[in-house]
Amino acid sequence: MNRSNRKGPFIKSSNKNIFSKSSVITKYLINTKITVYNGKVLNEVVINKNMVGYKLGEFVNTKTKFSFKKL
Repeated sequence: MNRSNRKGPFIKSSNKNIFSKSSVITKYLINTKITVYNGKVLNEVVINKNMVGYKLGEFVNTKTKFSFKKL
């Protein structure tokens, strides 16, 4: 279900450290470096004009590749 147009996009930021991956990227964030929390560490993301309208969580990997170790 989409957010109401009268409310506007969901943006929650503080000092360029963002812990909410559901925040929407707006046009005033273009060409800025933001650190986004993926659940373990803060990852740096550089915003460009192609990312406007997407959510920050789409550009941060939250899972690592698992492989079995050979004995």
